[in-house]
Amino acid sequence: METNSMARLFFFGPMFYICIGGLPLMAQEVVQDSLSVPNQQVELRHDNDFLLTTDRYYSSGLFLTYRKKLKKGLLSPWDEQVGITLLQQVYTPSNIQSEMLSDHDRPYAAFTGLQFKWTSTSDRLFLGIDGLLGAAGPDSGAGNFQRWYHNAIVISPPPVWEGEIANSFHSNMYLNAAREWEWLPNPFGIRAAVELKGAAGSKDLFIEPGIALHFGRRNSMHQSIAYDQLGSLEREIYFTFRVSQRYVYRNALIEGHPSGDASPLVFAPEKQVFHLGFDFFHRFKRHDYKVSYRYLGPEILDNGSHNYLILSYGYSFGS
Repeated sequence: METNSMARLFFFGPMFYICIGGLPLMAQEVVQDSLSVPNQQVELRHDNDFLLTTDRYYSSGLFLTYRKKLKKGLLSPWDEQVGITLLQQVYTPSNIQSEMLSDHDRPYAAFTGLQFKWTSTSDRLFLGIDGLLGAAGPDSGAGNFQRWYHNAIVISPPPVWEGEIANSFHSNMYLNAAREWEWLPNPFGIRAAVELKGAAGSKDLFIEPGIALHFGRRNSMHQSIAYDQLGSLEREIYFTFRVSQRYVYRNALIEGHPSGDASPLVFAPEKQVFHLGFDFFHRFKRHDYKVSYRYLGPEILDNGSHNYLILSYGYSFGS
């Protein structure tokens, strides 16, 4: 195994155990106020392909999210929830050591943004609308963070970051909708869902239909971590298989800002990208644990596919 792959496993192996294996021990604490149903949550999520020994394309993502369940809906009779996420994403070519742009199969791209979320959920229907504001390019700071990360933690040569997408500001809207059917009840429930995602704005423009199958003990839609919903302390432990096809009309982190910019290297994105996913989610009292695997088909012609992991921990509080 390559040296930097070993370094990644050496550093993140213990972290993975602490976050995913050790935290349930902390969750054994039983205090009186833990019995009240929480209506707020803070979640930390990290996307990375380090455990899969690759370092290319969607290289990493960091997300810090605050959520709040509303006691009274503002726009619908269903359960409503709002949230805000600070996020940072990094994309690199497969050859991260060459300074020659002709060796790059996609541009370096960094994005930092703030995402505002609103969801409305019933027992069978889910609707989510997000608004995103952010900056791409060197001014986002994400590229500098990745270089520091490689130097200080992974102890490997950092990506050269030649040919990065130029500075630009973006605004985007995202739609998430789902309809779910229960085929078998708990304790080993089976649920099926049809899903639709869409995006419109300067950063992303796409539509993505898909399906998801949930297996195991899970709460109904309006209280389940399957849809990032609060409002229940009922234990959940289940896995999900999901598949979708994204029809892409714009990806500014590949082709630059739609109004034009000074990016030294851009590509035309593939118009159809296949997505495959597997999730394992567990809610224990106020603690939510999520481990997910994602596979993406080529996003640029002649590129390879990509896969990465998602690790997430959320702590719920309030009442």
